Amino acid sequence: MLSKKLKKIFLVLIAVLFLIFIFQNKNNGAEKKLFNLEKIEITRTSAEQARGLSGRASLPENSGMLFSYSTDTRPAFWMKEMNFPIDIIWLDKDWRVVGFEKNVSPSTFPQTFSPSSPIRYVLEVNAGFVDKRQIKLGEKAYN
Repeated sequence: MLSKKLKKIFLVLIAVLFLIFIFQNKNNGAEKKLFNLEKIEITRTSAEQARGLSGRASLPENSGMLFSYSTDTRPAFWMKEMNFPIDIIWLDKDWRVVGFEKNVSPSTFPQTFSPSSPIRYVLEVNAGFVDKRQIKLGEKAYN
């Protein structure tokens, strides 16, 4: 059984580690934004990932949908039941752009689109986003 002194030291250590974590993630008060998008929907379940943006009439301007994977992978995306074209941005575990597909049309279904190398994140945005923002390979997605 831990002595009272050891318990206090342990609690203080936990509090210090918590504060270090909080301050390291503050980014000097500036909020990090993925490509400066105003709104990002995050797929949280495999069902949400399978559905993606399918069936929607549109995607609001300056917004996107983020797909996150627990390990590096090479997922295949298609335009099943899509009603508008999108750009697909492939991101590695460090949030760097490793590739993209531009202006992917709903008419491409059932063709699939996959990254040329393993990725950790995928961002779907309105068609023209990559060109408008002049996104380049190797670019960091966060400001």
